[in-house]
Amino acid sequence: MRLIDLGWATAFTLGLTIAPLTLPTISTAQIFLPTASAQSAANQIAEANRLFDQGDQQFAASQYQAAIQSYQQALSISREIGDRSGEASLLLNLGYSYYLLSQYDQSIDYSQQALSIFRVLGSRNGEAIVLNNLGIVYSSLGQYQQAIEYCQQALPIYRAVGDRSGEAKALVNLGVAYFFLDQDQRAIEYYQQALPIFRAVDDRNGEATVLGNLGAAYLSLSQYQRAIDYLQQALPIYREVGDRNGEATALMNLGGAYGLLGQYQRAIEYYQQALPIVRAVGDRDTEGLLLANIGRLYAVNNSPQSAIQQLKLSVEVREAIRAELRQLPQASQQAYTDSIADDYRLLAELLKQQNRNQEAQAVLNLL
Repeated sequence: MRLIDLGWATAFTLGLTIAPLTLPTISTAQIFLPTASAQSAANQIAEANRLFDQGDQQFAASQYQAAIQSYQQALSISREIGDRSGEASLLLNLGYSYYLLSQYDQSIDYSQQALSIFRVLGSRNGEAIVLNNLGIVYSSLGQYQQAIEYCQQALPIYRAVGDRSGEAKALVNLGVAYFFLDQDQRAIEYYQQALPIFRAVDDRNGEATVLGNLGAAYLSLSQYQRAIDYLQQALPIYREVGDRNGEATALMNLGGAYGLLGQYQRAIEYYQQALPIVRAVGDRDTEGLLLANIGRLYAVNNSPQSAIQQLKLSVEVREAIRAELRQLPQASQQAYTDSIADDYRLLAELLKQQNRNQEAQAVLNLL
């Protein structure tokens, strides 16, 4: 994550917009089987649809692991009956679910499988959705230029097929990537293009995401009160639509804003509201960032023991994520390590100040 050093470093997390694809109802008329197989095929189709609907319900309830199990069962059936469109849709949703669990290697694998099938089928909208999603995954890995390339492929396709909502999502995700490349004004320009589209299509969640991301961009520009104004607009919308991830993001960034204003206790209170939410939804990447931010607040507030405790918890979470990234190319692994290294170094420095040199060296050896 991008760090802003103003005497103490704070990392700001952004709400990343991603578009799952739902499975269309499969009609028996689409499946050409011998008459004796018709009833069996109908039963399989009905079961695939039931499992997909079940997965969607579990996903909406932030039960991502349960949703994955349902999608996997539906995927097996779709492959058995030769439903390529359903297979692609399920692969895409599996990629999305694994992304939200910070299992990026799995997310990329499933998304790439979906992309190949959508292109064979000539599904331009499906292709755009996967390209956009891959852009988001690579942003999470710190590979922002690659993220931009994927989202820039998605944007003209969304416009060509008239998908205004998809267009807005791609604009947001381009803004996210440029934000992390330190191009804040360019990020704001993309967000401002997306905001009226989300409002026009009455996408309250998308509107909240843009408002929250504008808040993060203005934080980066040191316009803290303007940032707080945008974030305070985003927070009630996230709560209204039941977006727990978005709510946590807004709370975290409000914590960052108040921290930068020197209101440390208020900042900690916002972070503490966010922590149980990110744990409940299994978002370990954000959990690690949040714990590190709390640790930094304690450090600047001259509470080194509390800072060490929170930073150690952050390292534990991030080491678990790094273990799951070992199947990715070395460049992807290193990009993630680079994005979290400052927090490891801060923990080591605090340990050294407490004459805990052996522990400090053990932390540095992880990098």
